[in-house]
Amino acid sequence: VEGREDLYMNFLKELQAFIALPEEERKKSTPENSYEQGYSVGTEVLEGVPDTHKSSFYGNVKTPESVWPIAVPNFKNAFMALHEMNTSVGHELLELIGQPLKEHFVNSRALHYLNVQDRKEGSSLNWCGMHRDHSVLTCLAPAYYIKDGQRIPAPEDSGLFIRGHHVKGVPMGAILFQIGETLELMTNGKVIATDHWVQKAFNCERLTYVSFISPKEDYVINSDCGAYSDRYQPGMTFKEFETATYKKYYSAD
Repeated sequence: VEGREDLYMNFLKELQAFIALPEEERKKSTPENSYEQGYSVGTEVLEGVPDTHKSSFYGNVKTPESVWPIAVPNFKNAFMALHEMNTSVGHELLELIGQPLKEHFVNSRALHYLNVQDRKEGSSLNWCGMHRDHSVLTCLAPAYYIKDGQRIPAPEDSGLFIRGHHVKGVPMGAILFQIGETLELMTNGKVIATDHWVQKAFNCERLTYVSFISPKEDYVINSDCGAYSDRYQPGMTFKEFETATYKKYYSAD
């Protein structure tokens, strides 16, 4: 995508400045009672326990100014430049496949997969277990690996896997798209949500950026394809489906 690589590399510089801050400073960007705004670590669950090997920063057009990191003044503009490009290209794709959303909400997320120094017996081999996003579309940037603050080549056998296929060698100026559960429901199963997971690398860190395109909260999802019966019932609003999904994946109970 024209201009994408420059925007992404500029944001990665700001993201590295943010993650280099002391944890106390980063937590100034953590609002109360929200999984969808600002900085967080350990809020998701991986294989039944809080996932402390991944931190993230959520942002969108509604994010309060108080959440953006004051100590990294260019972070917001760099973050939102990618957000706006993902939103634009994502909606072009939805129109091409005959599923335009007249009203929508886009939430973006910068991800930092933390350094795992040693493979411990019995520990998970994944930074992120196999799952499907509950959005309509996920716009995904290629991963960027660092060690001691410097970029390194992507380690072998690590990174994003989609339906068992290792995604690698993607240009930094590209945008990857994954189908979400809501789009599967909207199309009555004509398209299937993307199974994916992230496998650990050791002695390095992984950075990336994603945007989740979703309907408005009051959008009614009517589907009879039978998918996601553990969380979805016909006639649910998107907000109700999202709440049920968060309850399943963001709670260790």
